[in-house]
Parts: sequence; C-alpha cells; structure tokens
Amino acid sequence: MKKLFLIFNYILIHLVSSAQINELPDNPCEARSWGVNSADPLSTECIPEQNFNNAVSYTNATLTGGISNPSCIASNAQNIRDIWLRCSVPASGRLVIRIAEGSHDLVMAAYSRTGLCNTGTYTEVGCNNDYLGNINPRLQLSGLTPSTELYIRIFNNPVSVVDDGFFYLCISDYYNDLPAVDNSSKVGIGAGTPYAKLDVAGTGIFRDKTQFAKDIEVRGRAKIKGKLELDSLFLGGAFYPESYLTTDVFTGKAFWQTLPASANIWGVSGNNMHNNNAGNIGIGNSDPSFILDLSKRIRLRSENTSQGAGIWFNNNDNTLLNTFLGNDVSNNLQIYSSIGNRTIATFNPTSGGLRVEGPTTAASTNAIASFGGFGDFVVDAPGTSGGRFIIKENGNVGIGNNNPLEKLVVNGNIVASGSITPSDIRYKKDIRVIPNAIKKLLQLNGVYYNLRTNEFPQMGFSKNEQVGLLAQDVEKVMPNVVVTNTDGYKGVDYAKLVPLLIESIKEQQKQIDELKVLVKKLSKNK
Repeated sequence: MKKLFLIFNYILIHLVSSAQINELPDNPCEARSWGVNSADPLSTECIPEQNFNNAVSYTNATLTGGISNPSCIASNAQNIRDIWLRCSVPASGRLVIRIAEGSHDLVMAAYSRTGLCNTGTYTEVGCNNDYLGNINPRLQLSGLTPSTELYIRIFNNPVSVVDDGFFYLCISDYYNDLPAVDNSSKVGIGAGTPYAKLDVAGTGIFRDKTQFAKDIEVRGRAKIKGKLELDSLFLGGAFYPESYLTTDVFTGKAFWQTLPASANIWGVSGNNMHNNNAGNIGIGNSDPSFILDLSKRIRLRSENTSQGAGIWFNNNDNTLLNTFLGNDVSNNLQIYSSIGNRTIATFNPTSGGLRVEGPTTAASTNAIASFGGFGDFVVDAPGTSGGRFIIKENGNVGIGNNNPLEKLVVNGNIVASGSITPSDIRYKKDIRVIPNAIKKLLQLNGVYYNLRTNEFPQMGFSKNEQVGLLAQDVEKVMPNVVVTNTDGYKGVDYAKLVPLLIESIKEQQKQIDELKVLVKKLSKNK
C-alpha cells in the first residue's frame, strides 16, 4: 500500500510539473531566453545532445503577423506556424544554432530587432531549411553586434499544417576556422632552418593544458610522469612475429620478447589435445568471458547406438560424474543423476509428455510434476493425492483445487503486482468523464496505520507502520473501486483511483488557466 501511495504522488507531481518545461511561445514578445555555450577551440560544431535539458516542445503554434516569412521557405507559406526564443550575442559576435528534429521537419530563421517587440522591426540575418542534405537546420552567424538580443524563429516545413511538436536545440559561440597551412612561414627555436610551422631543437615545456586536434607522432621516447588516460591503446608488434611484450619489474621498461617454445598454446598427449593457456577460449568470438565461451550452436553426437549424447557434470570434489543432461537411447530429453542411479526428468518430443521425478527412489510413486501430451499438468508433493497446482486438459486452472470448474479457481489469497483490467476502448461502452473529481478527491484522507496482526494471524500481515486509505471512507465517495469479500471485509482497488487523480488535475489546471486569464486582464487594467 505504501508503494502504491508513493506512485500516486509521483504521477500527480509529474503531471503538474512537466506541463511547462522548455515549452516555447508563438510570439516574439514572450520569446524564451536560451543560454549560449562557450566556444570549443577544437571544433566549430554545435550538436544538440538528446537529453532533457535540450528538449523543446510547442503546442497550439500560430503564425506571427507583421513579420515577413523567412527567405528559405519557398512554398505553402499559408501552412506555416512559428514559435520564438532569443539569446544574447557573445562578445565574439559569432553564433552556431542547430536543431535535431524530433517530430517534424523544421525550418529556422534568425532576426535582429530594432524598437519594441510588438511594434519594432525584425530584420532577417540568416535562414536555413536543410543542413548538408539532411533535415536538421543549422545557422552559423558572424559579424553580429555583441550583447544584443538575437531572435530565433522556428517553423514547421510547410507541407501541411503542424502546430504541435518537439525538437532538440543547441546554441554556442565558435572559433574562427583555422587558416590554411602556409609552410612558407616557419618558426625555428634553436633550429636555423625550420622544417615545419614550428621547429624546436631542444627541450620544450608546457605549463598548462595542451590540446591537439589531430594525431601526435613521437619518434623518440615519450616520458609521462603524471597520469595517462587513454580511450584506446594500440602497440604495433608487426615487426616482431611470434613475440610478446613484457615489462621489466625493476626498470618498468617494456620489450618485445621472442615467444618461448614452452609457451605454445596447444599441446598433444597421445591422441588427446589440450590447451596450455590459463586464459579463456572463445569459439565464434574474440573476447571469451568463461573458460569456454561459444557464440554459435554446438552439436553433440553419441559415440555408439547404445548410449545417448549429452553432457556430464562432475560433483564438487571432481571425483564423480554426477549429473547427465542430454538424450537417452530413445531420443528423449533427459536429466539423469548418478546418485541413486535415477532419472530426474524426462521429456518425450513425440508426445510432448513431461515427467519430473521427486526425491525418492521409487519411480512409480515419486512424480512431483507430470504433463502428458494433451493431458493434465499436475505439480504436487510426493505421496499426496491432490495436486497443489493443476492445469486440466480442458484448459481450466486450479491452485489449491484439484477439480477447477472455471477457467481459474484459487483456494486462498491472490496478490497481483500488475493490472488485470482491460483498458482498450473497444471493450467499453457508456463512457463518461468523472464529474466533480476534485470534490471527490477532497473527501478522501490518506492515513498512517498499523495492522491487527495478532487478531488476524492467518493473513500474514506486516508489523510495520502502513500508509493508505480506509475502504469504508472510499466507498462513500467511489463505491465502484471498493470490493467486499464473503466475510464482509472490504478492499480498495488503488489502480482505479488514478483516473480520479487525472481528472482532478485537469479540473485544477482549468481553474489555474482561468485565474491566469483573470490576472492578465487585471494587470492590463492597472
């Protein structure tokens, strides 16, 4: 009950709090301010990560009047809807704006503004529909006036009217593109004739972070006294066939060594072949996680017609072949134990019959589970006459009942962690929205309580403090979510209270929206 109560609270909080997250308005006067990421010195790209912070949604979008349609929309302009956001131009005067589209094909335009938001002039400074042949629009702008506001206008690609959707957004500063390499201008430090853009003969010291956008090639030794972090490491041993890399314990130096004759991976003893390696063996894969790791199907064949094919498992001290799993001579799937020389389970693939033996040695009386092909399936304790669990040939199921007359008969209590109520609209008729949901909800009281464990020992109640509702209180408000057993005790179907919570939130949201309109009118009248 405590878990269900927490779930209801989570649903309530989530529905209320997530409604306005990252939702953009459809007019520039209410444009939402968006942060600008700092420039990355190694890249000019801005790729919106698909996470919660970058997610943007919009609903009921309309077309802003009085501002020209963007230059990169060529047709169906009557279908477009727009939404707005804004950002502050950084000191560099540069911006990269990129969208990863979610539900619709989008178009993006950027504007500078002079004058007031509702009467001023909006001048387009960039527009993009598709970037590099894909459907994600991108703008890279420069020469903007620092510290001014840039207005960003998002449209659906006007094939049809679309006024709801979502996408992911990224805005960042960027570094100027690197100039082309000019090897006629070289600098030499300690080198009279430099061979590269920077040629240092002698020791160089960098006292701060050093970044390289491409590969680093070291012809001599590379000495690192701090921590070395690598995403991957490749040591080329192509010039040392049948060699291995080893490290000297005292000096810490690594050397390529010739593989000794004793290190052969496979050995032969008579007609038997064995593996000399202490590691794992993979067949069908190059990264085995176990002593034998197979990534494809294997086939086992019997060595003669008097024995079945299968696998033997040793006992713990490795002195006895303890259990066999495989086919018997009649091609039945079998689990066999050498302890007591008995069959544990047999499956006949022809009839579909399954028999599971119990712990005794008398095979005729010790079946704890059996299933004849098209017959009853029974799970029972050895020596009893009635099944604890039975599936009848007619499809009826009994739990604690040997002769179920209905599809499911249970002698005892039932605990279900999921819903057993059909929710598909095609199952339902006479559908009505719950009226006065808030009023009903306010009549319910969440309470802490302890169960009467001493008076009802057969129920197996927990002794911990509980939290939930009182069935008699709920029955006065929502009688159709309360059930009464033959002894008169009542229970609450907590899952059926979720629709009440949903409708209460909707009624409350309607009241909030009406109050917003009233507040807005009162503010204008001041």
